Amino acid sequence: MKKTDARQLDHQTLEDMRIRAVKAVQSGISPENVAVTFSVHRTTLYKWLALYRDGGWSALKSKPTPGAKPKVD
Repeated sequence: MKKTDARQLDHQTLEDMRIRAVKAVQSGISPENVAVTFSVHRTTLYKWLALYRDGGWSALKSKPTPGAKPKVD
């Protein structure tokens, strides 16, 4: 049985997941339950909440991958 991992998702999907998770906590669902629902560790969810608290919705946006572009495509 293969376990899925959020790191395998594309950037847009992860961004949507972060926003939906924060909105779920704001609606009154406990962070622990939201973490289980979204299959992320609870400390990850608390990091997302801290990002939102410090920078608003824009802090949850995907950022470009650092580094040089690959030379071979």
